[in-house]
Amino acid sequence: LAARSYAVFLLHYPVSLLINSVFERWLPHTDELAVLGLGLTWALSLAAADWAHRALESKATPRRRRFALRPAPSA
Repeated sequence: LAARSYAVFLLHYPVSLLINSVFERWLPHTDELAVLGLGLTWALSLAAADWAHRALESKATPRRRRFALRPAPSA
């Protein structure tokens, strides 16, 4: 979770808005559905963050290493 915390930070709010709007629009307002919505938001946020970390962040690491400064070869 620590490696994906930035992705969770970026994606939790949009996922929360999406789930909230779906629940507000098409489902009745009950306490049980509110708890279900919270759990669904939590699970989808973590799944989206995991995908974003694998698809975007972890693939950027080799490029950073490739362009890192290397010591000059000794003559």
